Amino acid sequence: MHSTTAWRDTVAGVLIGLVALLALLGSDGGSPTAATVDLVPNLKALPPRDVQVEQDGAVTNLRFSTTSWNGGAGVLELRPGAIDNQEDTQLVYQRIYASGGGFRHALAGSFVWHQGHNHFHFDDYAMYTLRRVGNQGDSGIAVKTTFCVMDTDRIDGSLPGAPVNAVYNSCGSTFQGMSVGWGDTYGHYLPGQEIDVTGLPAADYTLTLDVDPEGRIEESDETDNSSTILVRLDPAAETAVVLPDDDGDGVTNAEDNCSAWSNTAQQVPTWTIPAGDDDCDGFAASREQHVGTDPIEHCNATTGVNDEPDAWPGDFNDDKITNLADVSSFNSTYNKLQNDNGYSQRHDLNASNSVTLADVSLIAPFYNRTCG
Repeated sequence: MHSTTAWRDTVAGVLIGLVALLALLGSDGGSPTAATVDLVPNLKALPPRDVQVEQDGAVTNLRFSTTSWNGGAGVLELRPGAIDNQEDTQLVYQRIYASGGGFRHALAGSFVWHQGHNHFHFDDYAMYTLRRVGNQGDSGIAVKTTFCVMDTDRIDGSLPGAPVNAVYNSCGSTFQGMSVGWGDTYGHYLPGQEIDVTGLPAADYTLTLDVDPEGRIEESDETDNSSTILVRLDPAAETAVVLPDDDGDGVTNAEDNCSAWSNTAQQVPTWTIPAGDDDCDGFAASREQHVGTDPIEHCNATTGVNDEPDAWPGDFNDDKITNLADVSSFNSTYNKLQNDNGYSQRHDLNASNSVTLADVSLIAPFYNRTCG
């Protein structure tokens, strides 16, 4: 194993060589002309809420409210197609608008008539899964449900293209949809918002909402369609209490070794965890706030997604591994003070308002390690 001093010497040599290389590369060659792009939605799931137990004759149901919402660049719009007389359904197409005008269609699934709601629903829009914590052999209870997709709640009006008022405000058979920044809430009192828990033992359970579990809708990010809460459930006593579990890993915050890192197995990272490091990525929240990384995100969710927020301070190119590419990124800011042109607070890992070898050395414990 190399000593820290030897490692620093190696890094310094690499930096000198790369500075010279970058100088030879010159300018970026100008900015490309903006191209027309598809404005696709991005479905997200808020945590289930209004959790309660209801007795319905001999059946005990866990009831809850759910909200899915659109955090993407474009609307989710569903348009009907041909009727399938054998299945008594109607094909559904997703209409995807383009930034330069126009649109295209993609087959998404089918509409079905929801007798309880008396209107058309998009089939298999969401799935609810209840799983007992610690029961490794239990696959859980999963229930797929249909939605009439519409604007019911304004979630994030700051997103570009988010309307002030609901646009898709009815459950029609001609089209349905969800505007940018808007969500669709299904209350706990509605048909389909329940899981049969009759006879289940009193225990802690995770309750997960998965939006578009079949992946039928085109989205900009398929990794943020789920949310999970921890519920202390006792069907016989007809009680359900939501426990604090910020990362949804089935471990309460008080017992979780990393309360902001979904870590069901409670594994311990190979690096030292400083005080105030809730996501266990090796950097305290105060340090991450200085450099601009996400203090409650252990690792980037999706490699290569441009709008993915930086999560791991030592992983400057967001590829989930700290290696020579990350060390090389110091070239343009090395030996720069806060008031110098080219100073980068993102590289100022020790929050000293200057980028020096001390900052480079801070990623030594993570070198050639992954954060996933």
